[in-house]
Amino acid sequence: LFKMPQDARVIDFKIWHDALASSTTLALGDADDPDRFMAAAASHAAGIMVPLVGRIDTMAGYTYTAETVVSLTMAGGAATGTIHAYIMYVVD
Repeated sequence: LFKMPQDARVIDFKIWHDALASSTTLALGDADDPDRFMAAAASHAAGIMVPLVGRIDTMAGYTYTAETVVSLTMAGGAATGTIHAYIMYVVD
């Protein structure tokens, strides 16, 4: 989904999607922690997923020490529809 450069520090993300199908979930993370930024959440109805107030402080401070791919993981069944996402980061 996103290739993060070395020393990238995530400061925000947003995912918005169509109603994907019953029992589907989406999670946002990387190979070391598949839900580093967002635990699996229901995606059966159209919606917007953003960090919860307070959660941004715990996940946003994460800095990648090597180039890493951030992935969106879907589970729970076959899905149809569109998913859009952005991730904002800085390199200190």
